[in-house]
Amino acid sequence: MCRAGKVAANLTCDGSIADGWTLLLSAPSDSFPGVNPRPGTQDESLRYFDAAKQIVGTHVKFVVTNNQCTGQPSFQGDQDLDPANNSECRVGIRRSEVHAAEVEVFGSKPTIDGVLASPAP
Repeated sequence: MCRAGKVAANLTCDGSIADGWTLLLSAPSDSFPGVNPRPGTQDESLRYFDAAKQIVGTHVKFVVTNNQCTGQPSFQGDQDLDPANNSECRVGIRRSEVHAAEVEVFGSKPTIDGVLASPAP
């Protein structure tokens, strides 16, 4: 989480600059399980994570540490019997590929122009 204008070394919350960012949540390593031949629909369902602390911020940075290739040994190595095709995912273009359809972050006390918002009747 980063708050624009708060840290002089990163006033715009540039994601490539470490200054100004505070770790809000680090999900467990098994948050998105998957086994060969590929993850099923039940493994791709929505996940909910509760942050232990409340942080005020204007920007969120979603960092992925592993994908199914780099984090799941059963996907590594040559996966077929074709000597003309190297299907080892760690040497191809897929080694750093990750897809996230949506990331939603919710606060507990929303305000509009500084006034606490209340739900519609």
